[in-house]
Amino acid sequence: MRHLRRKLTLRAHDEQIVLVKRKQERIEHVWMKAFLWALHLPHYPGLRTCFNF
Repeated sequence: MRHLRRKLTLRAHDEQIVLVKRKQERIEHVWMKAFLWALHLPHYPGLRTCFNF
């Protein structure tokens, strides 16, 4: 069984975000959230990704 890192740290436009991969979440979904965050960050400076309440 292969274990993947659960936390991914991304830096873009002088900002940093840490994304945590959940148990049932595919790594592709985590990467998609990271890339979309970086893409839209210049237009929406306070942008956040999904978070738990």
